[in-house]
Amino acid sequence: AFGVTVYSDQTCTKGTDNPVCGQAKEVLLGQTYWGSNDGGGDESLSSSCGTSDFVDVWYVFTPLANGNYRVSCNGDFDLTLSLYDGCGGNEIACSDGTAGGFPENADYAMTADTPYYIRIAGDNSFVGNYDLKVNLAPCGNSDIVNIPDAGLQGAIRSALVSVLSPSPPSN
Repeated sequence: AFGVTVYSDQTCTKGTDNPVCGQAKEVLLGQTYWGSNDGGGDESLSSSCGTSDFVDVWYVFTPLANGNYRVSCNGDFDLTLSLYDGCGGNEIACSDGTAGGFPENADYAMTADTPYYIRIAGDNSFVGNYDLKVNLAPCGNSDIVNIPDAGLQGAIRSALVSVLSPSPPSN
């Protein structure tokens, strides 16, 4: 009989892995990151849309091309999602919706090769599990076909060009 073994490369980040902005974990476009803010930092920083959201974790995303991106986070607790232009920098986007089960989304027009810092925190200092993902925002693909041609990035660029600029049907 044949058996199938499924291996998962899913790793969960603990709050103690990236509790401050200077230890932000890199995020890649289209990848999902699982984690918990339990044990996260307490930098006495609260977002503009949250209430006492001090227990936090940090990620960093650097887009390869100019465009509108969506940072999305879903948790089993009431969380806030905020975006910063640097460690110790300005908050440039913030999302705080309802408690657990509904994603927080922050859409932002980002510049290629510029790091954007993502902060996930528990509203009212709640802790819990979350998943984080960065994708293109709906209807926001501005310069996405201008990804630099190098290795895998070139393959991604070619695929995007063929999807975004399909050939007209032949007669």
